[in-house]
Amino acid sequence: MLAVRGCLVVAGGILFASLAGSKSQDQVGTQYSTSYSWNNRRFNIGASALGSSNDYRDVGSQYGSAPARRSEQISTGYSTQSLGSFGVSYNQVAQAEQKSTQFASAYWSKSFGRRLRMSANYNHDINDSANNSASLSASFSMDRNISLSSSLQHTDNSSVGAADISKSAPSAGGLGWRAQARHSLDNSENNKDSTGGLAELNYLGRYGQAQAGIRGNDGSYASFASARGALVKMGGGLFAARQINSGFAVVSTGDIANVPVLLQNTPIGTTNSRGLLLVSPLNAYQDNKIGIDTMQLPADLRIDKVSIDATPTDRAGILVAFGIKPVRSASVILVDSDNQSLPLGSQVRQLSNTDVPSTVVGFDGEVYLDTLDEHNTLEVTTPSDDICTVSFDYTKQGDEIPLIGPLICQKG
Repeated sequence: MLAVRGCLVVAGGILFASLAGSKSQDQVGTQYSTSYSWNNRRFNIGASALGSSNDYRDVGSQYGSAPARRSEQISTGYSTQSLGSFGVSYNQVAQAEQKSTQFASAYWSKSFGRRLRMSANYNHDINDSANNSASLSASFSMDRNISLSSSLQHTDNSSVGAADISKSAPSAGGLGWRAQARHSLDNSENNKDSTGGLAELNYLGRYGQAQAGIRGNDGSYASFASARGALVKMGGGLFAARQINSGFAVVSTGDIANVPVLLQNTPIGTTNSRGLLLVSPLNAYQDNKIGIDTMQLPADLRIDKVSIDATPTDRAGILVAFGIKPVRSASVILVDSDNQSLPLGSQVRQLSNTDVPSTVVGFDGEVYLDTLDEHNTLEVTTPSDDICTVSFDYTKQGDEIPLIGPLICQKG
């Protein structure tokens, strides 16, 4: 299958065109499509056309019915502040070896303040008036996420009125519900579905969504229940979560628990006892900035990165690992035998851990060390090449960096 597409944006609107070809079992076909659209703050217009040869097949129709041989559509709409939005459209579709269908529609909608919205719609089948339909609906938004709606739909066979009240479950999790009543306005003997209703509860939790309800039609009832969620195994952890319809990530903080994790600089959760957290949803094929809030972490941790861009594929995950390691760190105050601070710039080397690079003494004889052992010996070389040593034990004192000393550095 081969396809060529083009899109041109001009001051008078957007013009799009495409041409596709297919070859399957010696059957060669082509398909073309073109569309044009233009709009401003009040008026819009659009037109499109599609056509294909009998032997054209795409992936969706390879093992099913052939795509439409021809279809055309034209629509226009106009919006006003006082009267609302109006629109009309015309559609024509021709299937292979079938009679073409033609229908037109018109709609109107208007908002009354921020809570009430009304709309009307009429569909007209040009070939068969028995398929004509008209509807009128209104919706009203109430406080506490509650909405009320009602509608009246008329076809050639029936007229049905319905009322619906619902409360959606909060996105952060919670309980939602819905109740609906429906009644047919026709009193004919053939109408066996004149009255019906629905009652439904749904719960959105951290680990999934559950739904249950009962539906009735003219004295007969049916109940239903469903639940959906997800299990993710990655990074050595198993996580229960809501249904995942996009990308996700598992954050690892190196066995460090209770690390606050941020998604796009917004708190999303904390790592568990194994230093893991499932983060969902993420935008597939896009960079998602995942970070950690270091301001809420103990001072005796060494962190290599504070944010990482995660780019998962669709409905797939990625492991985001932050290198966090506990360290024995302390500020040590060093003095000489006369109880004077060791000179600024003196070189300090850990004899108990020779793999660590040397560091220097700062103001007031203070030196910061973050690779200490339980028992430590330091060798200090002053700018005048005097050498002294000092030994001490390290004891952790809460989450803060301890201040040790003053310690006397003894010349050898």
